[in-house]
Amino acid sequence: MTPRYRLRELLGKGSYGSVYRATHADTGKEYAVKRLVVSTTHHRASSHYDRVCVLNELRVLAAHECPFLVAFKEAYVHEDALHIVTEWAQKGDLSHILRARAK
Repeated sequence: MTPRYRLRELLGKGSYGSVYRATHADTGKEYAVKRLVVSTTHHRASSHYDRVCVLNELRVLAAHECPFLVAFKEAYVHEDALHIVTEWAQKGDLSHILRARAK
């Protein structure tokens, strides 16, 4: 499967993966894409706890209806990585906003 999103800019890295600014290949609309390596040869994939955490994150994102949280768009697997697509938070994440207001 060819992904419909083009990863543009690395926004940050965490213990489970990396987050990118991405654009939809057909519409050009911006999204955030979290890329998590799921290859069985990757050490993070071997932990049952890590897999449960990723599944729980997907469940919460897919089910919530809170207007203050980013909305889940879709998830797909490409090149041994799970990609979680959410709406693009144009003003940044909460920590970015708080740091900007503290100045």
